[in-house]
Amino acid sequence: MQITVKLLLAGCIWLALTAPALAQDDSDEVPESVDRQYVQGIDPYSVGPGEYLAFDYEAYGTQARKAYQAGDYELAAKYFLALIRRNVDDAGAIYDLACCYGKLEMPVPAALFLEGAFAAGYSDYDWASWDPDFAAVRDDPAFQDSWARIGELMEERQAGLGEEIVVAAPVYLKCRVQLPANYDPAMEYPLLIGLHGYGDNPDNFAGLLERREIPGGNFIYAAPQGPYAFLPGSKIGYSWIEGNGEDEDTWKQARALAIDYVGGVVGELKARYSIGDVYLMGFSQGCVMTYNTGLTYPGLFSGLICFGGWLESDMFADEQYAAASGLPVFIVQGNADQLVEPQAAYDARDTLLDHGFTVEFTEFDGGHAVPGDALTAALIYMGLLE
Repeated sequence: MQITVKLLLAGCIWLALTAPALAQDDSDEVPESVDRQYVQGIDPYSVGPGEYLAFDYEAYGTQARKAYQAGDYELAAKYFLALIRRNVDDAGAIYDLACCYGKLEMPVPAALFLEGAFAAGYSDYDWASWDPDFAAVRDDPAFQDSWARIGELMEERQAGLGEEIVVAAPVYLKCRVQLPANYDPAMEYPLLIGLHGYGDNPDNFAGLLERREIPGGNFIYAAPQGPYAFLPGSKIGYSWIEGNGEDEDTWKQARALAIDYVGGVVGELKARYSIGDVYLMGFSQGCVMTYNTGLTYPGLFSGLICFGGWLESDMFADEQYAAASGLPVFIVQGNADQLVEPQAAYDARDTLLDHGFTVEFTEFDGGHAVPGDALTAALIYMGLLE
């Protein structure tokens, strides 16, 4: 890697991210963060809009995440750098770039970009404090200095705001519903509910079958929205659980509410459509919710499909496992998953097998993803596709 160039670039971008917003300034002075040569290299009379606007931001983000999952952190860093050159406010992309430098064991750019991510609005201080991507650089003095400044920044943001509490409240949440081709309201259809991962949204997860080129099935597919909105990057994402687990009582209550909410989705859809068997599928955090909801309310479902997640095994007593053991479970796990240790899927499989479940387990060469062939196999296993 061109380390010198990259470090200079990291410093320039960090300065841009952390500089305060300026009021209109009529002086001739140009801030140090402005590169005159870069501006002079732009000819506003000869460029077309496509040169600046025809940038597929989402596609670059997808390639960045693919490279990260494949362990090619240098390539992932290039893609993330391309992203933030187009949008220096994408706190999620800046944070992910910092993670790449952490994996590359480069403490200075890791620290600068992590600090820049918080300056741009990233706020998950608890996660960043133990994110394993920074394990190799966390003790470096440069990283420690940045982490101290991040702590001061977070304290400043919280100053004067008062105590934070959470209050349970009923709300209306979005759920995307896709009906099969030639849908007949007089006919009964099986239902597949898909639970998105942490930071995702129902619109994106609703497109999962199409993106994976799954042939049209004769079933209804629904993708509900996680209850808790936050800004992981340039777009709002959602989580199924609020809080970081430090307040155990609140954490448990939030988890119970989320489980009841998914169960309520089943009831709402059954009231609107003629539905037979119901299958629950989830990815990552949505996979955790699939286990939790399926084992809590086994009578609602005819099968569980679990991608890239873990089972909170201590949550259930032997009697609960016994009551749910008739549910078939299809587990899929990437052997190079950088976000969820593959061992978590092995443990879930073994726990369920020990309690008498029928488990189909598939491992694929790849990372934190829902591969099309494994998804097709899961749907065939559940009888949703032929």
